[in-house]
Amino acid sequence: MSGPAPATRRLARLNPFAFPSDTDFAFWLLIAAILGSSILLHLAVANAVLAGGESQTALNARCEKQATAQHPGLTLGERSAWVSIFNACETDSVASVLPAVLAGTAGLAVTSVALYLLIPALNARRRGLQPLTTDDAPEVVQELVALCREAGVRQPRFVWDPLNPASSGLAFGPPSRRHIALTGGLVTRYWTDSDAFRAVALHELAHLRNGDVDKAYLVVAVWWAFLATALGPYVLSLLIFSRSNLLATGLRVAALALLVYLLRNATLRSREVYADVRASTRPGIAAALDRLLPADPDTRLSRWRRLLGRHPSPALRRQVVRDPAPLFRVGFWIALGTGIAGAIAYPNVEAVVGLAFPGGSDASSWIAALLFGSLVVGVVGLGAWRASFAALARGELAPRTWLLAAGLGAGLALGELLSLSETVYVPAGFRLTGAALLMFDVVWYGLLLGGVTLFLRWVVGCASAWLEAMARRDSPRLAHLLGFIPAAVVLSVWLQYLFYLNSFRLVGGAIPAATVAQALSSAGFPVPVGDYLDAALALAFLLVLLATSPLFYVTAQLLWLVPLAPWLWRRGAAPALSASWALLDAGAERVESSRPLAALQPGPAALAGLAGGAVFGAIDLPVAAGLAALATDALAAWLGPGQAVLGLLVQAGVAVAVASWTRRLGAVHALFAAFVAGCTIAVIALAAAVLTLGPSALRVAGLPAAALSTYLNLSMMITLPLALMAAAFASWVRGLASVPGSAPVHP
Repeated sequence: MSGPAPATRRLARLNPFAFPSDTDFAFWLLIAAILGSSILLHLAVANAVLAGGESQTALNARCEKQATAQHPGLTLGERSAWVSIFNACETDSVASVLPAVLAGTAGLAVTSVALYLLIPALNARRRGLQPLTTDDAPEVVQELVALCREAGVRQPRFVWDPLNPASSGLAFGPPSRRHIALTGGLVTRYWTDSDAFRAVALHELAHLRNGDVDKAYLVVAVWWAFLATALGPYVLSLLIFSRSNLLATGLRVAALALLVYLLRNATLRSREVYADVRASTRPGIAAALDRLLPADPDTRLSRWRRLLGRHPSPALRRQVVRDPAPLFRVGFWIALGTGIAGAIAYPNVEAVVGLAFPGGSDASSWIAALLFGSLVVGVVGLGAWRASFAALARGELAPRTWLLAAGLGAGLALGELLSLSETVYVPAGFRLTGAALLMFDVVWYGLLLGGVTLFLRWVVGCASAWLEAMARRDSPRLAHLLGFIPAAVVLSVWLQYLFYLNSFRLVGGAIPAATVAQALSSAGFPVPVGDYLDAALALAFLLVLLATSPLFYVTAQLLWLVPLAPWLWRRGAAPALSASWALLDAGAERVESSRPLAALQPGPAALAGLAGGAVFGAIDLPVAAGLAALATDALAAWLGPGQAVLGLLVQAGVAVAVASWTRRLGAVHALFAAFVAGCTIAVIALAAAVLTLGPSALRVAGLPAAALSTYLNLSMMITLPLALMAAAFASWVRGLASVPGSAPVHP
């Protein structure tokens, strides 16, 4: 045939089934993209119909004229009143679209389920399938029953098409009525090439074992339901109500449809690869699969066909059967798709929740952020877990995260471009433009890329620790769960604050930065006006939100708590490759990691934090006592900003020191040490106030809260970047000092 039979494997194959598969990732991205796109299209259709055919562009222009007539001034008060009139006009002009959107979404769901149940039956009727019984081929039926036991699946119903000369099979049917269809040519191969027969049969049984049959038919059903219940009605409304904007809107809708189509095909391609790998665990099947696969011409046309097709290339199928390493990677394209799907779904879910709970804008934004954060963690985050396991097993460096962050950021940007809001007329002054927009985007995307890169590095660190702690368990699923939930919370909180700033891009000009600067100058806070001002105000607002948010404080502690928690299971920790679920082939020779496991060190980090608190107390208490004996004004200044500056400096020093000498997860240990130091410093600072001012000092409004906020919230914003820089510098220095050719140290 097209290639040589696979040689005997020299290395044990890693087990890709211990982790979520690319099939799962593509499936959930497809669901997110279809949900977001359908809500977007249903909103547009409902708005057009309920507004009596008035387009969003015409509505915006009418409301702008009405608001300007009542409040033409540019002062802060006038502009705020202008925005209120504009928003009221928009709300009053269009009736509630929530019932229409919910009806459209329900129609999508009902149609999808109906097609999911109908398509297999139609395929069976079209192919003329009939039951395969012992009267037809008793040896074949007996072999199929034995293969079911071998594959570990419940016996399905076997049917066949005796007149079809091809050698193929098909797994289909709902969970209660699973079927395996065989062609007449494949049944004949049982006598002429038994290994080929077993390979195809085990491949189809692997679909049942992998649980991807329902996903395959659901993605097909959802695709056609999306066309019928969302895309079709929107195109019809576009032709009726918005012909003037047909080109720009049509291109974006076509791009949305292409995205959904590509994700559908990616799901179908991925399931075939995993079925091959599952089947290849049986003796002699890998060579038979290789013989059955067609040639793979390396042409540009074939690459495009593979991208748009529903079957993977034969070359890829041969490669992963020999070595499943590609199934442990997560790269730029999956992160790009996650960003696009999330950017499409986020604002539309937020809008629908906002319609369902009027006045609950905060709740809607938090729900949307939690869903988006869960999507990112469930796809890119768990993909990073897979890659971390492969790195641990091979004794390699941790997987890179900057490329994933770049893909996610690019996906978010593309998702915003695909939004239909980009085609709608927006009143003058609403959107940021020119240099102001460029500077805002540099700051916003810089925060996004930097935050996501650091987040994914943190996920990799958590994965390396938890996988070693859970290596002696029968499955890593508990580790996945313990890693997924806190990671989704951390990312959701960060994205909520970040996407809150993103609204500045679209509506920040409604109250121009120059107007804000003028108001601040009138209040005695002169601010120079310039294109930078919008970005500066947004960044300052973000810092204030983080510094004063109890939720940020609680979430920030997960940054050290989650990766250090496996220390509690240290007695049962083992190399990841020693786990019973680590290898694909039973009885394969295990290749141990070439480097020893580096231990977590929360104890020394906690001692460093206590030492830092002791240093603070040794300075703070004598100074406070001395100032109390000299002057009340000086004491008040010390108990306020003086203590705060000293405490933050001590915490920063502790963080830098711990990050520098800790070889594994240095930044995480540094945050833990800074937390211990912060708690100690807060207690000592309050004790100094009590010793100098008496117990009544604790009853001063806001004093305990201010102490906790300073040494836990505000300090995190200082110690986190310092710890990261110190850990990176220490790792670089150790790399320079290491002997050439030595094993790398896991970060």
